[in-house]
Amino acid sequence: MATLIVAGLSARIMAEAASQDGWDVVALDAFGDTDTRRCAAAWHAIGQPDGMGVSPERTRRALAQFAADADVIGWVAGSGFEGLSRWLADTPLPLIGTPPAALQRLRDPLCWFTALQDLALPCPDSRLQPPAQPRGWLCKSLHACGGSHVRPASEQDTPAPGRYWQRWHPGQAMSTLFLAHAAGTVCLGHNLQDSRPGQLGEAPCPWLYQGAIGPVSLPTSVDHALRHAIQALTHHFGLRGLCSLDFVLDGESIRLLEVNARPTATWPLYAEAGPLMSAHVAASLAQPLPALQTPPTPSGLTTLFTSRPLQITSAVHDALLQRPWVHDIPEPGTRLTAHMPLCTLSAQGSHPAEVRARLSARRDTLQRHLATLPSTGPFHVSPAPRA
Repeated sequence: MATLIVAGLSARIMAEAASQDGWDVVALDAFGDTDTRRCAAAWHAIGQPDGMGVSPERTRRALAQFAADADVIGWVAGSGFEGLSRWLADTPLPLIGTPPAALQRLRDPLCWFTALQDLALPCPDSRLQPPAQPRGWLCKSLHACGGSHVRPASEQDTPAPGRYWQRWHPGQAMSTLFLAHAAGTVCLGHNLQDSRPGQLGEAPCPWLYQGAIGPVSLPTSVDHALRHAIQALTHHFGLRGLCSLDFVLDGESIRLLEVNARPTATWPLYAEAGPLMSAHVAASLAQPLPALQTPPTPSGLTTLFTSRPLQITSAVHDALLQRPWVHDIPEPGTRLTAHMPLCTLSAQGSHPAEVRARLSARRDTLQRHLATLPSTGPFHVSPAPRA
């Protein structure tokens, strides 16, 4: 099997998916978690010094090491490259996924909102200049991810690359995972997103992404509207591979927010759908697609955060490693600042409420156990995603 390089702020999800599909994997990310290293033949650090982003320079150097290897077919970019779409156009190895030129248009607020208008697709009232009265408006950026960039608009806001203003709209934050290819799209399923107040490092984040549950059922009219939007956006931008559409659901009304044309955090919810990484590669390279199907029951993910600076002891590492529903496990000796992700918890169930209950129970179990270990200190654990 050929070698595939996966890169992002965290590459664990992509590395696991590629390894399960039979690829030889090289992982590039900022953390080097235990489960990432275990499923990869090699790992290279590409994080910024503060751990809050990927370094283009370190990524380029890592990719260059494999540029002459005939077994390497290319690389897949995950989270962390949202503001680097122009940089993606000139890397030592071919990018597998949506082409860089399309990513540039997708991450340009003017191109994105013009496309929504031209395609008659619904979205909240949005603008590229700050509103005269910021009350009821949000300030966002298409050059960031995970909701860490979303905050209430203020009179001090000024225009910046990727920045835009959007009127707050009530409803449930959701996403749809889909496969885009030359002949159309395959909708894999819809997900409940847990986006709510949190903190990442020193920055408060009123709408921080902290987990998801999916697939979930939606009214037929909503499902049809989303499939239409996905088809239209795929054709307009030339999307390729597995992507995610974020939106707000209010009753049977939807408002589109953004497309993440890359592997997303909801991939593990669809582990039973089929060979996802192979599907991503095939759709990107115009190869025959493997069979995919929506999983019959939902799964869920939620994030556990530290409440103070923490060094991962062997006891903490072993406690996390012994539980198969714990993921993104830091290596012993890792130092985490306050309000940083410690790990991810997963659960399955026959319906979303059962998934939420199991996530909550596992959260409480792990929290109690960690509190008994020496030198671990207190933990803040995010609640299970709400429907």
